[in-house]
Amino acid sequence: MYVKRHAVRRGSKRYVYLRLVQAYRDEHGRVRRRVLKTLGREDELKASVRPGWRRSRSCLAAWGGCRG
Repeated sequence: MYVKRHAVRRGSKRYVYLRLVQAYRDEHGRVRRRVLKTLGREDELKASVRPGWRRSRSCLAAWGGCRG
């Protein structure tokens, strides 16, 4: 599982949402991905996270979705 950024454009505004995604193999052995949960807008989540929880720019430690 990993956290993926998903950008959406509405009019002149651009919103970035964070999604919890799972990779799996289908019956033919191909890699597929499914969205387990949409976590919310990135800017709103960053504003709500306490400073001590943030490990890096791309990591929201509250969900354990850190890479690198």
